[in-house]
Amino acid sequence: MEVRPKVIVKVPEPLDGRFKYWRKVLSGVDITKTNGYAFQGEWVTAGRKVEVTVGSYLLAYDEVGSRKCHYPVVRLMQVTPEGGLVQVKDEKGEVVAEGLSWALDLRDRIAYILAKSDSSLSLSADEEELVRHLASLPSDRRRLVVALAEEKAREAQKVLETLK
Repeated sequence: MEVRPKVIVKVPEPLDGRFKYWRKVLSGVDITKTNGYAFQGEWVTAGRKVEVTVGSYLLAYDEVGSRKCHYPVVRLMQVTPEGGLVQVKDEKGEVVAEGLSWALDLRDRIAYILAKSDSSLSLSADEEELVRHLASLPSDRRRLVVALAEEKAREAQKVLETLK
């Protein structure tokens, strides 16, 4: 098992301190949720230093704009070996979303990025094709497929436990 080094990183300051902001070092994404609760991980304080694993992902939520009309801007950053943070890009460009639907705009992209970065995961060509197919489904159908697969996995686990 590969042990990745840790580095000290300064968590980004808020883009606009007048409004709501938060930072989280991500550990996973629950694709069955459609809001910010889909993003799992450890809360960290903006402007403070934290020690994190190289390659970790940090999600930064900021509200920007005028007092009357402000909106969320959410960015995904990755920790570098030098202790810095870089904006993450994928095949669609920078992993950034603006507006009230930010969680749905980013959820599946970030889940895919986290799954790809997990060196303990190795998917077969068939599994990669399944992931691509799931990603192409409308979100309601994708949630249904995932829920059914989880139900089948629980049933299979029960059968295995009875065989022990």
